[in-house]
Parts: sequence; C-alpha cells; structure tokens
Amino acid sequence: MATPIQFLVQHLDHAGNTLLAMQPVMDSLEFTYNLANMGGPSTISCDFALSDPALYSDAFAPYKTDFELDMVVGDTVMPLMKGPCTGYHLESDQGVVSFAGKDWLHWLEQPYPFNYALTVSQWLALEDSNRYWNENAGTNTDAVKFNATQQVLVDDLISALIDAAYDSNAPALAPVYLGSTWDRPINYQIPWGDSTNILDHLRTISRMYDPYGFDFWCVANPDKQVLLNGPRVVNPASIAPVAILTGSDKILHIDYTNNGPRATDTVVIGSGSGNGRPWYRDTYQPSRDQYRHWTRITSIQNPRASITSTVDVVRNLAAGIGYFDRFPQKELILDIKPDAVMAGNESFFYYPYTGFAVSVDYTGFGPFHHIVAYFYVTSQQFKFDAAGNSICRLTLDQIYV
Repeated sequence: MATPIQFLVQHLDHAGNTLLAMQPVMDSLEFTYNLANMGGPSTISCDFALSDPALYSDAFAPYKTDFELDMVVGDTVMPLMKGPCTGYHLESDQGVVSFAGKDWLHWLEQPYPFNYALTVSQWLALEDSNRYWNENAGTNTDAVKFNATQQVLVDDLISALIDAAYDSNAPALAPVYLGSTWDRPINYQIPWGDSTNILDHLRTISRMYDPYGFDFWCVANPDKQVLLNGPRVVNPASIAPVAILTGSDKILHIDYTNNGPRATDTVVIGSGSGNGRPWYRDTYQPSRDQYRHWTRITSIQNPRASITSTVDVVRNLAAGIGYFDRFPQKELILDIKPDAVMAGNESFFYYPYTGFAVSVDYTGFGPFHHIVAYFYVTSQQFKFDAAGNSICRLTLDQIYV
C-alpha cells in the first residue's frame, strides 16, 4: 500500500528559525515550479484555517517572514520550495487566511544596486558610473571587470544583491555552476539608472546561443542554492527523458496548439542611439524554404552600443532567439497524475524537473495528428482536492535538433 503524501508549510524568521508549522487547506494548495530562464520564480499559494490552533497574532507577514514548503512521506520530511512570504489576504466570511510566497529567486527581481545615495553633482563628478564587464570604459577601473568570464559576470550580478553593503540581512544565495561552459569571455554592461532587474539580466544571458546559454533554477535543499547548468540541461542530440507520458493512465487532459514558426529571419538590436545600435540577423534557409520568409525584430536593453558587444552578445542572442523562432511554436499543456508517473514511487514527480525532458506519445486526435516527441518541461503546476489528490499541469516546449 502506498505511503500517504502530505504537505506542510513552515513559517520562518529571516534567520531560518521555524515560527510555526501549518497544514494548508488541501483544496486551496497550489504550487508551481518555473524554469527561471523561461519564466519567473517558483510560487506557492494556499489557505490556512483561522481555527488552526497553531495560528497566533500576526504569525506571518509579507517580506517580514519566510516559508518552507515540505512534502511529508511517512516519517520523511523533504523541502520542496523556500523563499519570502509575498502577501496574505483576509475576507470576513471565509474563515481562512490566504497565503502567497515565491522562491528565493524573487530576491533577484531588483535592479543592479548603484549608489543612489549620491547627489546629482557627486554622480556627475564620477568619470563613469556605469558597470562594465570587459568593455573599454576609460580610466575608472572601479566600474570595469576586465578578463571577465560568464561565471564572473553571473557571480557579480548575484553577489551585488547579497553583499552586506546592500543589506546585512540579505538571503545568502549560493550560485552552483554545473557544466563546462562557464569560462567563456563575455562583454556586458549595465548603465547607471538601468531599471532592469538582476533576474532579467540573467535571463538575457541564459538565452544566448551555446556555449553561452544555460538553464537555472532555485532549490530548497540545500537552502538558497541557485543551480546554473551550462550548457542547458538537455542536449537535443542525446535526450534521456525523466518521464514517459502516454495513455490515459498518465495523461488526463491535453491542450495542444501549433502556431507555426515565429520567424525565419530574427533580427536582434541592442540599445543605444541612431546608427550606433548594434544588431545581428539570424536566418535559416530550410525554414525559409518550408514556411516562406518571415522577419521578426526584437530590441534588447543590453548591451549598449559597442563593437565588442555586437560580436559577443547581440550575435549570440540573435542565434539563440532565432533558433527557437525558426521551428513551429508548439504549445503543449498536459494534465497528469503526478503519483502515477513513476510506478512504485508516488512522490517522484512532486520534485521539480523544469529544464529536463519528457517523452510524450499521444494518439487521441485520431487520424489528424499524432503527438510523439520530446519536450522541455518549463513549468509544473500542482493543484489538490479536499482529499489531497493532485493534478499536475505541465507546460512543455518541443525539443528540436
């Protein structure tokens, strides 16, 4: 007989000490793992009964407390998600407090921390307040990181927000680099006053073409680790799916859309002014031959105009974005029973598998279309009924070689 699976939410102070632990109202529990380079932080929402004896006055509050979502299997407690509480909601006739939280990547949804305590005259007295990695930025070497690799850039972006000078109580995010492509030189720059948040900078870099592209996500155990996998987790030339999804025993519902290619010519234009803006065009003749010539232009905030940035960043962004543009945009959403994915291991698919591959084989659309392909997992959304039975909604992107 299968061991029952339960879920528990611990409310924590900023030092990680447990303030109280509560079981959510099961049919209100919803949590979603997101692949960070394709979306935002992972999220949780649920209700707690106001009659719960563990609850006390202002026991948790947005950004004042943190949380830990645990899966409990028998006597084993396994953390699934951690981060700050981001809100709660009360209604007079509901008898519950509704809770919301995001994982630790939410901390990176802040802009690069320039010194905005400076007056305008102090700022103008600086030779250059922008931040550069490998750029020719004059004599203000404090603003420049020379001989920067991709790992140095990512480290600098994350460490800027966890430095004690920024906040002595900042969560100690710990980047962990997996893979072999982190020693590549890279040019990047952030202008003073740029409002782009650090997470978006990381997403921009992660979407570059190999060998610069990478997947990244946050894990709950060990606490506050940010895993960065470069190159991406799945090699399209050699795919080992984490799950094989076929038949009504695993697939409850399927929603499939084919929008065709987004473009067969993709032009990426960097920021700057006039003719100084860097650009690069990526095209693919076999897609043109099959789908005609469709052009898409996308502008990016970074890098700003520079010859070296054009070579290093804009070209690789165009190649990375163009690669995904040129193939049919097949949107696949599956509802599955997570405890049926792996026979004999009901808890297997409650863990995050974003960035990994699944195999889908579905013949339910009769003679019109047979879905048989590998797909990237870009999100896993879990919902529950009152008895604790769950459905996992998978958002998938098809993998092309």
